[in-house]
Amino acid sequence: MTERTPVELLKETIAKLEELSADVETEDAVALEANKQITVLRTKLQEAALDSMVSRTPALEKLSLAITTITNSAVHAGIGDKVASLAAIMDEVHGLLDLAKRGPKTL
Repeated sequence: MTERTPVELLKETIAKLEELSADVETEDAVALEANKQITVLRTKLQEAALDSMVSRTPALEKLSLAITTITNSAVHAGIGDKVASLAAIMDEVHGLLDLAKRGPKTL
């Protein structure tokens, strides 16, 4: 199995967030806010090329934190079954970021 890069993982996560966003049909305020934040994030990513946005580790960390926050909001909104795989992906992203900080390699 080949190891995926943080950029590949984040692209996969964003695609899953878009699916989640489309599936949210509720009057629950927390779920609606999570849906709104997913839409905001998607719009920001469309305005800036993802590869250039995450070319530096600090930008990648900021984006990773934003996705993790949105994922946590979705879990608290009771739609956690749809985001369970996102948590695993974000754990992998955080692990890769930690390795990048410690090692001489760049992302």
